[in-house]
Amino acid sequence: MTADSLTDGERHCLQLLAQGYDIKSIAAECGLSVNAVNERLRSARAKLGTTSSRAAARLLAQTGGAPQKIWDNKSGISSATATRHAAGFGRRVWPLGVLAMLTAVALAAVLISSNHAEPALAALPRFVASYPVDGAVIAPGPFTLRVTFDRPMAPASYSFVATGLGTYPQCQGKPVQSADGRSYSLRCQAASGTAYAVGFNHARFRGFRAAQGGAPAQSAVIRFRAR
Repeated sequence: MTADSLTDGERHCLQLLAQGYDIKSIAAECGLSVNAVNERLRSARAKLGTTSSRAAARLLAQTGGAPQKIWDNKSGISSATATRHAAGFGRRVWPLGVLAMLTAVALAAVLISSNHAEPALAALPRFVASYPVDGAVIAPGPFTLRVTFDRPMAPASYSFVATGLGTYPQCQGKPVQSADGRSYSLRCQAASGTAYAVGFNHARFRGFRAAQGGAPAQSAVIRFRAR
């Protein structure tokens, strides 16, 4: 089989693994049990024909696989500027000695980052409330999807993301930020008998950022259903 046969959940677990997450961290990020994560990785290995989960993650990364994104917008560097930077880097030829030095610096940065990961995580904006709340049962029809953080967030910067854990609701217009800057709202429609899931700053999408300093918010997922 190929990467096209992977479910969104399997893709997400492989992408987090490729980013350096361990099994427990993936379980926490996705709101799953460790056994459920291991089962997804086992299924992904079988579909991709690899003997290890990390090999499967590398293979998926080579194919450019990504989860579905619904509403994602970030403040910061433009795609055109990023493309120019990438093109310029690709044309540069680095001497072996410089490459060795850069590699050593990068490894040192990784070690320093890992030693300070917990304080850095605590400093990130946190999801504190939503509508619907996680686990809610709502009436079918129009509703306002809303997420609230513990501090003011950057304007015109958000990531409402499909997760593969449930259906993403049909939504219209652009997310609207509250006067205090802490909440974003989006007009959506719920169909009777449907189970939904919405991610905020889920997987590689990091549009929700603090107004001061620009730090990306911690990831969160809510699941709810319509009667």
